[in-house]
Amino acid sequence: MTDDWQTWRFLPDKKLNRFYPAGTWTITATAKGANGRTITQYASFELKRETRLTAVRAEKAARADGVRLRGSLTRVDPRGLTDYGPFAKQRLELLWRPDASSEWQAVGQVTTDAAGAFVGTVQGRTDGHWRVRYPGTGHYASDLSKSRQIAQ
Repeated sequence: MTDDWQTWRFLPDKKLNRFYPAGTWTITATAKGANGRTITQYASFELKRETRLTAVRAEKAARADGVRLRGSLTRVDPRGLTDYGPFAKQRLELLWRPDASSEWQAVGQVTTDAAGAFVGTVQGRTDGHWRVRYPGTGHYASDLSKSRQIAQ
């Protein structure tokens, strides 16, 4: 392209928000030159509903040498009509690493209840860093909690 291109047009021309359906979206960009010639390009992306892992805590397990992780998973309503609500029956990964320079390791799984809450226990580890990961689905985005440590 040269400097004589004057007009750019993008479709959709509105900001996407939670009222638009999740799925594959295509963006169209058209450039029109001073001589009337146009070029159109297309790009696709996946629009997913947002999820949030909230109130994630790590604490010593009461009866064993281990850690209990608890918190909740919420999501934007499937139709985009309400803000965040409970996300039931979703599998979460429990992640651990011994120190800040190590790689995260999956050390357990837990499933959310009807209220989107979860409680999971990992035996044999009390030190290190902990976090929870929601891997997402075709319609819902993944989320990763902040790193947590147990106060000694």
